Amino acid sequence: MAPPKEEATFPKAFAMLNVLNVPLALAYWPSLSVGVPLMAALTKLSTATAKGQEFDKKAEQASLNALTITSSNNRLVRACIGSLNLVVGVRCAAYFGKGSFLWSSVNFLQVLGVFVTGGMWLTTAAYGQ
Repeated sequence: MAPPKEEATFPKAFAMLNVLNVPLALAYWPSLSVGVPLMAALTKLSTATAKGQEFDKKAEQASLNALTITSSNNRLVRACIGSLNLVVGVRCAAYFGKGSFLWSSVNFLQVLGVFVTGGMWLTTAAYGQ
């Protein structure tokens, strides 16, 4: 018997979303102890299907018009992931310029990676997309 669709898609979605944790891992790997559970929560919220609820055409249209098609919990988890990335970026920026030119270049790429990723998560949290 095949597993229900939600259970079958969770591992694949979890693996795909954790690719976005790579900048976090490269910048400060202990932050993954928070990043991976947050990504698991986001995956669960994103792959869950509504059970026992009636389809409401008006609610769907209102959500589409407002461009907020994710739940409040989903948006909160996205904001937490974005904030984590920004905190790690600030931590990495504190070390900027301390060392050789090569190390400063690597540090710049780390900071850029986590700030861009954090900005993406905060933007999707704010707009609910």
